[in-house]
Amino acid sequence: MARRIAHGESLRSAVAVGAASAMLSFVPLAVLMLLPLFGAVPAPVAGVLTPWAVMGLGVPAAFGFGAALSYRRARRTGGRRF
Repeated sequence: MARRIAHGESLRSAVAVGAASAMLSFVPLAVLMLLPLFGAVPAPVAGVLTPWAVMGLGVPAAFGFGAALSYRRARRTGGRRF
């Protein structure tokens, strides 16, 4: 029973950290998205830095990466947060 509780706590914590990671990644991704407007960027790179590609792939990637790292750390430490 304690293992199930620890597992659920790890999952909830991972989702919270993933959401925080996604929110914190918004500003750097916005700067990356606006880079072709204000700087000299090669054409192939500018084609990849479209708003749909940067925000559509970057924010979910930040969520997944943050959640995965948090979950892995919580499981490795046995559910202890600190």
